[in-house]
Formats: sequence, C-alpha cells, structure tokens
Amino acid sequence: MQESESAAETNMVDGIIRWETIPCDLCGANEPERLLDGIDWEYGLSAALRVVQCGQCGLIYLNPRPTLSSIPLIYPPSYGYYREARGLRRLLKLAYRRMTSPYPYLDGVKPGRILDVGCGAGNSNYPYGENGSLRQLRRKGWDVFGVELDESAAEIARSNGISIHTGRLAENASFGESFDVVRFNHVLEHSVSPTKDLSIAAALLKENGRLIVSGPNIGSAAFFLFQKYWSGLDLPRHFYHFTPSTLRIFCENAGLRIHSEYHDGRVMDVVHSLKHFLQSAEVIGRNSACQGTEVAGGNAIGNLFSPLSRVCGYMAAQTLVSRFNRMKLSDNYTVVAVPGSVR
Repeated sequence: MQESESAAETNMVDGIIRWETIPCDLCGANEPERLLDGIDWEYGLSAALRVVQCGQCGLIYLNPRPTLSSIPLIYPPSYGYYREARGLRRLLKLAYRRMTSPYPYLDGVKPGRILDVGCGAGNSNYPYGENGSLRQLRRKGWDVFGVELDESAAEIARSNGISIHTGRLAENASFGESFDVVRFNHVLEHSVSPTKDLSIAAALLKENGRLIVSGPNIGSAAFFLFQKYWSGLDLPRHFYHFTPSTLRIFCENAGLRIHSEYHDGRVMDVVHSLKHFLQSAEVIGRNSACQGTEVAGGNAIGNLFSPLSRVCGYMAAQTLVSRFNRMKLSDNYTVVAVPGSVR
C-alpha cells in the first residue's frame, strides 16, 4: 500500500498511528489465520495488535501493521539502540561487555568491508554488548558501514568514525563497492519487506561474502511457554516473526544457501518474557509497560523476589536455556548464508 505525501505529513503532525493490511511477504498469499492478539509490553501503545500466520507457507507476521509513515511513531526517543551510553549506563555496559562472550559469527573471517543494516548508534551489538559492534570492528581493522533510520543515532555513529547512510536499505542500495559481510542483527524482523531487503543484501555481497541474520525464533520453547507474553514479539515494532524454516526459505529465495546456523538463546530474554507476565492484568489487575517501571517501583520481578531468589532463579533459567539451545528450540536464532543456490 503506497501512501500519499499528504497522508505522511498528517501522520507526523497529529501523532496518530495509521494501519494497513498486507499479504504474506514470503509467498504472496492473502489468507492469513489469526495466531494471537498481543499488546505493546514495552511502551504501552494502546492498540489491539494481531499476529497472524499465512495459511500457505506458515510465515508469521503482524497484520494489520503501522503504515510506512507511521513507523517513527512506534519508536520513542528512549528506544535503547538509538542512544549513546553515558555515566552509570556506560559503566554497566562496559561491565556487561566483560561478562559476554566474543561475537562468534566472524571468527576466522579476515577483516574487510562490513555493512550493518539497522546499526543504531554503532556502539552496541545485542546481545553481546559492544562485542561485534561497528565501533569495535573498526578498531579491529574492519572497513565499517551502516544503514540506520534514526538520524540522531546515525549522528552518534558518525561521531565515532562510522560511515552511515540514513534511511532504509532499499533507499541506499548503491554503496560503490560490494561487501565481505552484510549483517542484520535483530533487525530483519523490523523490515517492511524481508524479501526485498534480503535480495538487496545478496546483491551487495562479494562472491565469497556472507550474510548474517540474527533474531528471535518464534519456533522456540519460550514462545510455546509464554505465548503473548514472549519478549520476542515486541509488538508493534516487530513486523515479522521467523522460524528457522521460514528464514531459510527467505534466504534461498534471495539466491543464498545456508552455510551455518546457531541456536543461541539468552537468559535475559526468558527473564524479560517472565517480566511481561508478572506485569500483566492476569497477575496485577492491569497491564503495565516495562519501560520506566524500575524508576516508578513497578519492576515486578524485583518486587516479588529477593536478591538471593533471583540469583537462584537465574541459575535455573541458565540450565533451561542451555537445554533449549541444544534441542534447537532457542529464543534466538542466527543463520549465516553465502551466495549460491541450494543444490
């Protein structure tokens, strides 16, 4: 659905989110089946949000979804990856960086040209802290480039010496040279069209390049357990919800074949899903958004559990998450694809 310029201007002036109904981006079918109705657990957007599943190919997506010109309205200024960490937050991020493992998907890859789609401020790389961020890769000898929608985040990245194109990948398809790596790190689920973005990414890769896509896995055990409370939904900012199977088909349709895959769920995601449930109407009589609740004294996990019980719970959750990863039922899934058709 193509919006007029006047409609786009109206959205930005009146602050009203407008919605559109779309067909399946993977197969083009237009007969979706309702999967669940959810809410915005992070910022409390007051709208009924429906997640559907394509009856033909099984792709899961938000439908209806915000129109293109309404998208800025669902990302508030406090959205985490749009900011530079400072003060205590900066110290906590540095501490977290030391507790996390190195970014594994570039192990053994000689530094070259990398394009990070949706790079934010270029200083963080969920869930690895700064490990693997464009800023860190630049220090390691990589020639780093990014595409980012938010201008303020892009300016932070530029201040750190990163070459940033503002806008969508489809609007910045000409980069002069091809890339050794194109990365979508927890970004493809935000895409207006994964089919279009992956096709562009494939065309930007060198002959021996690699595409890295990481994101939530709606085929996970955690989604089975938490359903509408699952943190990976992040409605309405996540337009698409991939399983390993549907993400594989997207890559193959773009002329790529799977090189390797990783099930690398994290305890923090399970904890966040639990927090949604504990702050829901089923538990406290009303749905409470997560952002700002720590300051307001509304952190349900902190209120219900002592520090010792939270540590014990974390250890138990770590055992469970490790088991889910081994069973290939993890919260987070990463695929590395390379140019070439599947034989």
